[in-house]
Formats: sequence, C-alpha cells, structure tokens
Amino acid sequence: MLGLICVVVLAGCADAETGDEPTENDVEAAENLSALDSEFVQIPFENAFARVYRIDLPPGDSILAHDAGPRVVYSMGTYSLAFETNGEASERSFEGGAVHAHDAGVHSVSNMSDSLASYVVFERIGEVDSVDSGDASTLDEVDIPDRSVHEVLLTNDAFTVHRISLVPGDELPEHFGYDRVVFALSDYTVTLTNPEDGSSMERSYEAGDVHDHEAGLHRVENTGSTPADYLVVAFKP
Repeated sequence: MLGLICVVVLAGCADAETGDEPTENDVEAAENLSALDSEFVQIPFENAFARVYRIDLPPGDSILAHDAGPRVVYSMGTYSLAFETNGEASERSFEGGAVHAHDAGVHSVSNMSDSLASYVVFERIGEVDSVDSGDASTLDEVDIPDRSVHEVLLTNDAFTVHRISLVPGDELPEHFGYDRVVFALSDYTVTLTNPEDGSSMERSYEAGDVHDHEAGLHRVENTGSTPADYLVVAFKP
C-alpha cells in the first residue's frame, strides 16, 4: 500500500488565534498518525518495519497535526490539498497514480477540492535486514514480456516504488527484492515460486489488499484470468 498525506511541519507555524509560534513541546506532543482517533484514517497493514494507512478525506475535512516517519504516498484519485510548512500555506493538486515521498516530521492536511482525497501512505517505522543480493538480478534488471508493464515510480535512499501490470500467463523472472510491501491495485491470482528450494504457492488478492515479503529471491507468474496490477514498495536497508 497502492493517496496522499502532505507534510505540514508545525514547528514555526503561527497560532491561528494568538499569533504565537508553537513551542518545541507542542511539536513533540503531536501523536503519531496511527494513534489519532480519525474516521478518515485506516491501518490495513503493519509489520516490524512498515505501517500502511488508507486515507479517505472528504472535501473540506482535515486530519489534525500528527507525527510520522519517512514515507511514500500513492494517490488513488485526483484532488487538491492545502497544507502549511514552517508557517507557509500552500496548495497542491495530485492525479491518480502519482507517487511522492516525505521526510519524517509533524504534519497535518486539509482537502480543498470537490472530490474525495483517497491515498495510501507507506510509513517506515523500523529497520530492515541488510541482505546481499549477490549475483542475482533485481526487479529493475530483469526482462519481462512485452505485453506486461514494469515501471519505477519513485526511488530515493529509503524506498523504491514499482508498479507492475502482469497479464495472465506472463511471468516475472527470478529476481531479488529487499524487504517490501505489496499493495493490490486490482483483483488477481499469482503463483509465487522460491527458486532456492523450488516451492510454490498460489495466492489470490483483491484490490486494496496489502501483504509483505522478506528480502530474497522469487519468481511471480500470473496464473489467474485477469491482469495482476500491484505496487511493490521496497524498503531499503
């Protein structure tokens, strides 16, 4: 998970009524997004290194100031958000399928558009194992069939976000991946094969499902009847 939380770093933002600058204690007191009691925030998945949020923010509504770790955000639709950073207000528009990254910090967000702001946030909450890929190819390096699609939507020091569209019968060749979270963009069935021991398992997912994979090798084949569309968010060591 596979949306958007815009950073609002409240350190330095003026108080709406008094004009006073917020204190360091105010910033430190901000709860993590996972602790907020908000009807607009759901947490469909969490493990030792990642927490995934699904945000559905109606027009005119806001999410209060909260803290969050480094994260990437995937927009599920088109919308505009107003936010403040260091006391400066701004507004940005996002289209469905867009991905962007945020550093750790305190933030809040308001939906200024006429449409529902739906997005998925992949937050880094812990360390991942440092696993050597050896001579194995990564997902960036393998060739996939012409009918299918692989795109790198974003890459930085902390994350790489891949979008996969694998048509029925096509296969992603054996490749190495870091610890990662997978967000289903469609309903699909795939068979995952571990080339090290030859074991295979078939799994079916519905759009919005989230699961994880440990760092290592595998091969993926679409053994269903519909395209397998999904995001892979790799958490770099």
